[in-house]
Amino acid sequence: LGCRFRALDLARNLCLAPFLATSLQQQETAYAELWLPWQERYSSAAQADAALTTFVSQEMPPAGTELGELELKLEALAAAGRQAVPEHMRVYARLAADLHRRG
Repeated sequence: LGCRFRALDLARNLCLAPFLATSLQQQETAYAELWLPWQERYSSAAQADAALTTFVSQEMPPAGTELGELELKLEALAAAGRQAVPEHMRVYARLAADLHRRG
């Protein structure tokens, strides 16, 4: 059935997405130089995920402040009662919205 994505996985994908149009070597360099130094500060993916979640909770604008498009869709799903929104998706949506606002 595969692995459950963490906020960490989604944030990494978001941060490295601008490099998708580059060569595989440039993508690997971006990963090694921009992402790994941060992730390697933690002893496990779970610990890095918890640190990211804490950062987003403390440093980002509160949920509901200038909602981004993904946040609005998640809130609509939750309000419709069709699906509970996992916390890691809320963290990712807030991070994505904040990065988009910062341009």
